[in-house]
Amino acid sequence: ESGGGWLASWRRMSEVLFDRRWHRTSRPSTRSRLCVAFTLSVCACLLAACHTPRAEISVFARLIDEVEDRVCGAVRVVEQAERQVNGETVSVLFLGCNATSIGARFVQPAHARAQLVYTAMIVQAAAAFLRPSAEGAPRRALCLGLGAGAVPTTWRSRHGMSVDVVERSPAVVLLASRFFGYDASHGAHGRTVIGDAFDVLRTGGEE
Repeated sequence: ESGGGWLASWRRMSEVLFDRRWHRTSRPSTRSRLCVAFTLSVCACLLAACHTPRAEISVFARLIDEVEDRVCGAVRVVEQAERQVNGETVSVLFLGCNATSIGARFVQPAHARAQLVYTAMIVQAAAAFLRPSAEGAPRRALCLGLGAGAVPTTWRSRHGMSVDVVERSPAVVLLASRFFGYDASHGAHGRTVIGDAFDVLRTGGEE
């Protein structure tokens, strides 16, 4: 083709596609053939995508429990489940305070229950560098704010640390204990203090 480059090739392609007299003209160049093949391939892919039935994924949520307190207002436990295309159900339990999620854990599938949700995973992984089993390493920690209790529970169970927790909402402590496996009792694993973190820090944690 003369000097038209790709623009001329596309013009030639349109002649091939839409001009019934194309067979009377000279044979299209290789570049024109490639343009035609590419365009037809794209059209075929678009048509296939439009006619491919979309996989349906069902999602539902239900309220499990709700407790009112003067600190957070409504503290709720909500289960959200999603049925995947392969038929497997992924279910997550959320702890919410004033419409904000402050913690979660997997319910289904069963093999995911030991996994942790949200950025708490990063905090817990960082705690491994404390090496609580090593001589002279920290054996105690203070956690300001409980959430669903994933951080202190992991530090206690996986790293053998004694973790004290300060949480200002009694309802959060109650629901974290009831649905998320948090141990709010006092003992060698630590203690749970209901109160404001600033006040606890000022008094040195004395009750």
